[in-house]
Amino acid sequence: MTEPNSRRRIDQLRALAFSYGLTNEDAQHFGKLSKTSTWEALLELYLVDGETLDTMLDLQSDPVDPKNLP
Repeated sequence: MTEPNSRRRIDQLRALAFSYGLTNEDAQHFGKLSKTSTWEALLELYLVDGETLDTMLDLQSDPVDPKNLP
């Protein structure tokens, strides 16, 4: 059974994409929905570069703390 707050990168990427209003249909243009690279490509094209994407995922998984805000 998976934890409610999954630490798997693909789950974090999917959650981030959905929070920005992106859908599975948007992601399908970049490959299989089960591949991490699909979600990375979607987010990198529409939102951020790779380094910032990692930063966003780190912030998303941490509790909200003013020290973590950019």
